[in-house]
Amino acid sequence: MKSSLLLLGTFLCLNCFSQSAAYYIKMGNKKNKFNDYHGALNDYLKAFRINSKDTISLFGIISSKNQIWLKEFNNNDNIMFYLNKYVELNKNKASAYITRSEIESNRGKTTAAMLDLDIAIGLDNKNATAYYEREILRHNIGDKEGAELDYKEYRKLTQKDTTEK
Repeated sequence: MKSSLLLLGTFLCLNCFSQSAAYYIKMGNKKNKFNDYHGALNDYLKAFRINSKDTISLFGIISSKNQIWLKEFNNNDNIMFYLNKYVELNKNKASAYITRSEIESNRGKTTAAMLDLDIAIGLDNKNATAYYEREILRHNIGDKEGAELDYKEYRKLTQKDTTEK
């Protein structure tokens, strides 16, 4: 009887420590929904430690860190490590560069954000979001002509999207 309880206890204890990356991502997503960004971040970091090539956990880390940064104005975290890893794993996806550009822009790194949006448009010149984000950046730095061109391209792409449906 004692050996059965010991075996059961060992199994339950090992099971507690053997959660999958998907489990922690799911928990992080739940915490994010309730604006528990610190809790979500901890879960996404656990998922990343289990599988460092998991782009979903990386995106969760980036999203949580960005929310924490926006809420607490903390410039001392290491969000760029995760952003760069996310882009490295998704280097052929415009959305990865757009994600990084948004956070760079929030941090006042306009030149880096602009470069990422240029890369995103180079990868996918039909991505309306990239033109929209670049239009805002150009407007904010006083490049009215460039902003107007991007806005026209954005409108052309979004009007085409609505007429095709």
